[in-house]
Amino acid sequence: MPDMQKKKKTGVKIKASPSVTPAIAAVEQVAALAAAGQHARAIEVAAHALAAARLAAATRLNLLDLRAESHLAQGDVAAADADTATMIARARRSRNPAHLAQALNRRVAFEIHRGNTRLALTTAEQALEAARLSGQPALEATSLFRLASALLRQREYGQCAKAAMQAIKLFRKLGRPEEEGRAWFVVAAARSGQGRAADATAAGHKALALALAQRCGDLLGAGNASNILTFNEPDLAASLRLLKDADAAWL
Repeated sequence: MPDMQKKKKTGVKIKASPSVTPAIAAVEQVAALAAAGQHARAIEVAAHALAAARLAAATRLNLLDLRAESHLAQGDVAAADADTATMIARARRSRNPAHLAQALNRRVAFEIHRGNTRLALTTAEQALEAARLSGQPALEATSLFRLASALLRQREYGQCAKAAMQAIKLFRKLGRPEEEGRAWFVVAAARSGQGRAADATAAGHKALALALAQRCGDLLGAGNASNILTFNEPDLAASLRLLKDADAAWL
């Protein structure tokens, strides 16, 4: 079940948060461009920012992380692999568990994209261990989500749902609806894999509601949620409407 990349026809207005350094403003700009599907521009802005002589380690990792994601979105596997390897090398040198967790989570996403699901699972377990050592709930939530995603590809549906539900609780506590919605999508996929149609549909509706929330507006999440709701929909007309909704969100 490969991840689908988000595309968006509309433009994006980039506005840096007040009172931030140029480097942090660049991270915000790259993230906004990527969210709008403008990956080529996101890569360009990230490259310019990374060329700076002095960058805080966390800022450099954030830029590499975002650029690797945009490279994958454009199908440039080699460039994504290079950025991911750079992240891991820098994180290991820093001996900072937060840096290592972030880098390993990027590696998990890369390995899932390449179909190396068994290796992704091992890497996800390492990322979760580092995240818990860091004491940062946001990193732990992301690591649990990545672990659940890897378990899903391995068809370990029970463990997948458990990890995803743990991620959901943390994302909700942190006030991050987009990530919570994507974790609900993983729960829906796991429940569908278990043959638990009613539970899968309920989780899919939660994912869709969060993706469409005004403060979130996650088109990729909305498309994925609409698509998975077709898996256990007995009404052909309703299934076709959901597929059209998914297609509209992805385009």
